[in-house]
Amino acid sequence: MIKTNAIVLSLSKHDDRSMLLHAYTRERGYLSIYIYGAGGRRHTLGLYLPLNAVSLVVDTPPDRPARLRESTLLATHNYTPMQQMAALTIAEVALRSMHEPLPDPAVYELLLSTAAMLEHEEAQKIVPPFLVALSRLLGYGGQMLDEWNSLSSLAMYHELIQ
Repeated sequence: MIKTNAIVLSLSKHDDRSMLLHAYTRERGYLSIYIYGAGGRRHTLGLYLPLNAVSLVVDTPPDRPARLRESTLLATHNYTPMQQMAALTIAEVALRSMHEPLPDPAVYELLLSTAAMLEHEEAQKIVPPFLVALSRLLGYGGQMLDEWNSLSSLAMYHELIQ
């Protein structure tokens, strides 16, 4: 059993009685967690909106998938519809980019800070710098990213990726 804080990337239906939560943690990296009995009184699915910060208690038996035992909301955001679309985009890109459970504290901090900044900035000012910063953290880029780094909109991420 593990207890960890996580950033929600997505929640999808697995079958009639369960959901699959995709999250990113500082200590464990990417996690897929089954939520059995989802939709009942025991689970409030509103906790699992993209980029919400949650505390999770997860069973991790060696012969079965990880299963959620308990969750607590740590941070949620009051996004406008445009910011909600940006949050969905950011979470989906992160989900599609990270399928290995390799932890990277810088990626976790990038997701956490992006979620907080998105609430106070226009969505179109947040998504491109996030994409560039995530690309750099994942080892993509090169000269093009070095040129983007000189843009003022990337200044807020510069400290996270150095």
